[in-house]
Amino acid sequence: MTESRAQYVDVAASLAEDLAGLQELRLTLASECALQPLMDAAEFTRAVDAAYHECGTTYSARKMFKRGKLNVHFTSGRSAPFFAPARARVGA
Repeated sequence: MTESRAQYVDVAASLAEDLAGLQELRLTLASECALQPLMDAAEFTRAVDAAYHECGTTYSARKMFKRGKLNVHFTSGRSAPFFAPARARVGA
């Protein structure tokens, strides 16, 4: 971190002139990136799929709730409500 633009330019110029450091960075960057969670394609895909599934489930549950076809139960120990199909109404 720098205190001024001039100091930033000095640091950037110094790093750009460090050819050995740049070579080392080029050699290690790909392997370092590969270790990051974002680069784990299978896990990333699972996480995105789970997020889409939750969005769809929540959207569907809200539509059903508005139509009176879903009851929402809040139970202790749960961070989110539990959705359950509404029971058939007598005389409905």
